[in-house]
Amino acid sequence: MFAVSGLMFATFAVLVRLWSVDAVTATIAVVFFSCLPLPSLHILAPSGLAAASFTEIATQFVIQGFLAGALASVLYTYVIRQLGPQPASLFMPCVPVTTTAAGVVVLGEVPTLLQVVAIAVITFGMVFPILKRA
Repeated sequence: MFAVSGLMFATFAVLVRLWSVDAVTATIAVVFFSCLPLPSLHILAPSGLAAASFTEIATQFVIQGFLAGALASVLYTYVIRQLGPQPASLFMPCVPVTTTAAGVVVLGEVPTLLQVVAIAVITFGMVFPILKRA
């Protein structure tokens, strides 16, 4: 699933650049096509959505729908158009690194040795292409 996700992001980045798609237009298309299977999913895979309060649903709509979904897509598409698909792809590995850092700062979590090693490998993987060019 991770490999397929990476391939999908790579394909998205290349096509956005190839087709010269505006960031907002690309985000609208992604959001629209992502919503198409929702009625079928709701019927076939009950989620307990009816049991959730309006506040919980609204909070998830803002955080997952707007911040993590639409805003992230607009910014990523903008970066693709400005820098190109290859440099823009270097931002994707920042997600687990940033999440871990936020967990340390906000929640006081202590990363395990394996997590620290993974962060070092990810950081090296992001920095290596830049150092290679210099």
